[in-house]
Amino acid sequence: MREEKNRKERVPLRVRFARFMAVRNGPDALGRTVYYVLLLSLLLRLFIDHFSLYVVQALLLFIYFYRFFSKNRVRRARENQRYLSMLGAIRRFFALRRRRFRDRKTHVYKRCPTCRRTLRLPKRRGTHTAVCPMCAAHFSVKIR
Repeated sequence: MREEKNRKERVPLRVRFARFMAVRNGPDALGRTVYYVLLLSLLLRLFIDHFSLYVVQALLLFIYFYRFFSKNRVRRARENQRYLSMLGAIRRFFALRRRRFRDRKTHVYKRCPTCRRTLRLPKRRGTHTAVCPMCAAHFSVKIR
């Protein structure tokens, strides 16, 4: 009976790993992007065999594992949030370009001189007065 109390209970590996990862950052959007760039560089290495590619791969691998196993979750979350905001700005830029191209025959896009917001206006020739929905500024718009 005494031997049974002294003997450690066998904890499953998945439980031990869950305890280990509980205080760590784990995967996030920036980590996934680093991982995909690493995979892309590995595929690129099939065609280009250069030392600098090895250095880039080693650096990417280090960054990926450092972020994945980091205990400083607040700092990693801030880095990830900065990355997501940059990615959002890039996506908004290309979404606006796509909308402008799609609406090129029916609408024009002009910027408000006060708040710099992009407005979508119907394409009617002449000089019109537009009102910005954001700052309520009135400004003149000439459409050709």
